[in-house]
Amino acid sequence: KRDLRTQPLGKHLDISGTIFDALGKPIPNTIVEIWHLSPNSKKYRHRSRLLTNKKGMYRFITDIPNKENGKSPRIFYKVRCN
Repeated sequence: KRDLRTQPLGKHLDISGTIFDALGKPIPNTIVEIWHLSPNSKKYRHRSRLLTNKKGMYRFITDIPNKENGKSPRIFYKVRCN
């Protein structure tokens, strides 16, 4: 799922990136898991598992994350190569 927004209008983030190996070569078909606190909530309801394309790229759109007390908003990532 690439669109994690709960409402199509309003502020959101459009995030993209590329996964590289240690030699700087893009890694295709890599699993990128993402999660963050949902807006106005203390629960991690915004979650997805993406697969990089042939060029090692991924992209998703999401609401702006809520923040934990004393911390800035953040998005968590876990990358797994096949």
